[in-house]
This record gives sequence, C-alpha cells and structure tokens, in this order.
Amino acid sequence: MNIQILLILSLVGFAATGLLPDAITGLFGGKNNSLDGLDSELKAELEGKYKKLGAWVNEKIEQGLEPGKDKLSNVKAIAREIVDHGVDESKDVATEASEFLHPYKGDLGILYGEVKTRLEEVLKIN
Repeated sequence: MNIQILLILSLVGFAATGLLPDAITGLFGGKNNSLDGLDSELKAELEGKYKKLGAWVNEKIEQGLEPGKDKLSNVKAIAREIVDHGVDESKDVATEASEFLHPYKGDLGILYGEVKTRLEEVLKIN
C-alpha cells in the first residue's frame, strides 16, 4: 500500500480516538467538545462521574448556552438551563443533575429549589 495512504489512514484513526490535538482533529472530522471552555475541574466532573449530564451540557453549549468565567457561574448556568428548558425528559440526565447540583445547594439558593422541583417532575414521569 502506498505510504501516503497509510499515513492518512493512521491520522484519521488517531483523530477519531481523540489522540491528536484539536487543530489536527478538526481537519479529519474529530469530535467537537464544547466542554473545553469550562473550568478544568468542572469539565473533569462532567466527563467523568456525570457523563450523561456532561453530554447534555455539551449539547446546550453547542446550541448557544454561554459558559461562564468560573466554576460557580457555570454551575448556575447549568441550573438555570434546567429550570428554563428542562432536561428533555431524560431520567438519567435528571438523576445525574440532581447529584451534581446537590453540593451547590447553598450557592444556588432559591434557584436550587426551582431546579429540584423541575428535576423531580422528570423523575416522576419516567
């Protein structure tokens, strides 16, 4: 097989696995991750323990949700998005969102009560 073809196929394979930098993966149709603009600790939580919620947040950012400058402003933006638009009737996302937001109960204040009510509606439906 021609060496150039082998090289191109290798790069496409690496891009698909996320092993290449974003500048290169963009050339080969690599997966876009809108969570990259978030605080690194928050991004790690959403990509690790709360993967379904992270995928939901990633989708919302792609649809226009503006990430904040710090972790707490992003947590508040996520909570506000849930109150305003729900979590698309997804029990898994609602469960993860509830677990994720609970430690921020004090920081969110009244907004936490609104989020909890909204998430409980989704969990009752499913």
